[in-house]
Amino acid sequence: MIEIRTLHPEEAPIAADLHIEGQPGTVLTMLGKEFLTALYREINDSAYGLAFVATSEDKVVGIIAGATDTGALFKDIILRRGIHLVWPVARRLLSKPALLWRVIQTFAYPGKLPERPGDAEFLFIGVSGEMRRHGIASQMLERLIAACQERGARGLLSTVDVTNPRANPFHVKRGFRIIDTFDLYGRKMNLYYLPFTDQPAGEG
Repeated sequence: MIEIRTLHPEEAPIAADLHIEGQPGTVLTMLGKEFLTALYREINDSAYGLAFVATSEDKVVGIIAGATDTGALFKDIILRRGIHLVWPVARRLLSKPALLWRVIQTFAYPGKLPERPGDAEFLFIGVSGEMRRHGIASQMLERLIAACQERGARGLLSTVDVTNPRANPFHVKRGFRIIDTFDLYGRKMNLYYLPFTDQPAGEG
């Protein structure tokens, strides 16, 4: 039986592993497990963060994360616990200096999005390979949506690489609509939106 519940801080290393498995080659993954572990350990301590896990027989098999305000989430974590993130990032940049520009773009990207006060953002979802195609991702998304609604969000934004063969169909199937496209890391990204009310998807 699958249970969806809040991510516990001690499960952050497992969440990091699932992130690395689900998004190989992305900037946050390239910053390493130490960085991702620190990030997932802090996300639910922020007033802006949301992270849930799916468990099967007490084993974590899925992770989903979101934010009621992504820019505010980044700032809050950096201001409160920045030291836990700075050292992993610094060590990785020393070994891979070319990552610096992509790191800057990652933390600046919320500014590329249209201003939509009251909308939350769907940041990441991952399910361990052996547990995929069992509806776990949909269950986790439903839990994230419910949590965002409980916090008063009007809808849910999500950024997806236009070439991602799994994420784009996943969003469309669950009612998200593309409202914009923009460049990030030299690639095209789709900006999806799922309204929680009957407002038009493009309404600001």
